[in-house]
Amino acid sequence: MSASSPTSGNSQSWSGPGIIQSYIKLRDDSKISQETLEKWVYDVYLPAVLKTGIVKAITSWRAASAKYERGWLIVFDVEDLELVQYGNRKHVGGGLHVISRTSDMFWTNGPVDDVIDFESRILEKVELYGDGRDSAGASQCFAKKGSSLLLDACSTSTVVNLG
Repeated sequence: MSASSPTSGNSQSWSGPGIIQSYIKLRDDSKISQETLEKWVYDVYLPAVLKTGIVKAITSWRAASAKYERGWLIVFDVEDLELVQYGNRKHVGGGLHVISRTSDMFWTNGPVDDVIDFESRILEKVELYGDGRDSAGASQCFAKKGSSLLLDACSTSTVVNLG
């Protein structure tokens, strides 16, 4: 996860639940082992992320195929993205920015970004199923049928083939 907010300079405010997804891999010129990377992630980094109170749960995923360039994904469940946005801007104490970005576990004894490549995205939760209202107050219903998604299933249906 980046120590700075991707919306710096942007007036958009985040709120509500979401996730942070981070693909992690060793940099090509890294001199540490995959085992050292995993030890740092599981023993140092993830506990520090949870300690902030911003992230409520973490799930680690491995690619089913070794052919993927980025075979390790970590998903961070966040109850309120506002804490991610403003915590990273230091408007809220104890944010993600307080997590140490250096480690004596690595040969550089310096920034972890010298040996680890993080590719992260912050995603807001979007309601996909159910009866909701858009900003104009129009009903928005969604339903899934097989590999098709029925848009505006409350009245006239538009079918989008998903497969």
